[in-house]
Amino acid sequence: MGDEPYNTLNHFKAVTTYRLLVAPADDNYFLARWCRINSLHAEFFWQAQQAIEKYMKAGLVVNDVPAHGLSHDLSAAFERFELNFGDLTPRSFKKPPTLKNELWRPKTTELFLKKIEMQGHPDSRYRLISWFKEPSDLFMLDQLVFSLRRMTVGMQWTVGTDWKVPASQKRYVGRRFDDILRNYPRFQPRGRIKIPTGPANVAGDRIEDALFAWNFSYRRSRHDTDRKAPASVASSMPAASNSETYLMYRRMENASRATTPILLDGVRWFIDHFHLDKRTKKSFEQKLAEAAQRS
Repeated sequence: MGDEPYNTLNHFKAVTTYRLLVAPADDNYFLARWCRINSLHAEFFWQAQQAIEKYMKAGLVVNDVPAHGLSHDLSAAFERFELNFGDLTPRSFKKPPTLKNELWRPKTTELFLKKIEMQGHPDSRYRLISWFKEPSDLFMLDQLVFSLRRMTVGMQWTVGTDWKVPASQKRYVGRRFDDILRNYPRFQPRGRIKIPTGPANVAGDRIEDALFAWNFSYRRSRHDTDRKAPASVASSMPAASNSETYLMYRRMENASRATTPILLDGVRWFIDHFHLDKRTKKSFEQKLAEAAQRS
């Protein structure tokens, strides 16, 4: 969907929603799967809850439905989701054809969300919440994420209108996203999930090696600390990343006359639809007032 300058207000919404909600949700989903596969079950439910919450909020705000007041309440978010997405709302799950029957526990989406909401409650981070796993948890999460992620663009937007589409989407140009989603159940407007790549055994061949590798406080032997460390652990160059709110604020200060209208409308939409602390919201409102005086 490109970078700045923004082509249209919808382009701004698409990029901002991706950076603040979809990309973080992708990380949570990846971590949820990693935790389940490696038997970190309590953490699986927390990461799954975070992923689902962000995907649903992304679908809502990008379609101009504020996410205020939802907090971590997946049931309330799903009600708001159903109200706005109608027949596109994922309400049930389908057993994968090759999955053994004994590994499938049928549930509605609503019941599955209640389970994730309960066991992925923020208190689960302190082990104040009991958990129980079922064989189908992971497979249902996969299906739900696939469905929710598809709806993180404007349903009434037209493909090809607001940004240059990749070659894989050329055949959809001129059609509305909701129409495409109904007729092509495997279509993903956001494309593939961007995840870390590379060998899984950087720390060692066993899961527990991640605790001891390059750990000078808890090493098992000199081998844990003497072997060469990857750049992610021991880079001579520091790394940093600015928040999207900071970058947005800087763009407002540096905006040209040509890009200002889209950017300012985008910021107004942003503070109206995203949950922001009072100080951040006030800073943006002040910048908007200054821009209005200059125009």
